[in-house]
Amino acid sequence: MRLLLYCTKNKWRLFFDKVKQVFTLGKVKSNNDLNGKIVAECDYEVEEIRYGWYPQNIVPKGDHYYTYYKTSKIEPKEFYKKSCLNWEQLNSYLNDYDSQKFEGAYAIHIKNLHIFEKPRELNHYMVYDKSYDNMFGWEFDEEDKYNPLTKAPQNMMYCCTESGREYVLISIRPEYLVDILNGEKTIEVRKKVLKEMLKYYE
Repeated sequence: MRLLLYCTKNKWRLFFDKVKQVFTLGKVKSNNDLNGKIVAECDYEVEEIRYGWYPQNIVPKGDHYYTYYKTSKIEPKEFYKKSCLNWEQLNSYLNDYDSQKFEGAYAIHIKNLHIFEKPRELNHYMVYDKSYDNMFGWEFDEEDKYNPLTKAPQNMMYCCTESGREYVLISIRPEYLVDILNGEKTIEVRKKVLKEMLKYYE
């Protein structure tokens, strides 16, 4: 099951700079921005994020914090680099400052990124309509239970093509997606993922 990357609507606009051949951000809306579009797909692997304290409060050279974020495969500094997030940003998103309670999160490793030459609209994909299940006892053909996708999820959701190929659609803000499309960010951090995605977790 591949991952579809959707660019959310935001004050920042995501563009492709044809001169520099890189993706960039701006604040002027135009017909060329990629906001509200599905711009790429990729393979992925999911890992649980680990949070802890350095042993005996000995902080590695160059690190200013006693706590860290990492995965089973990636040490803190590399994790920060690949996620394009520093300790402060991760702590603000994943931890409650008052209780300092870490409730768990996941690192989605982005692999084999394929950027669409022409961005796709949401209605290029279909979503299952649960309202057809057992409605008045009527029976519907499976293909009749799917409708074109009209609204992007706040986090992520399942969707498919008309031919039945399944995907996970994930919404990403332009300021983070630009780094993914430019190949600088290879880890997307989320508090929750779909349970079917966990089969990729090793």
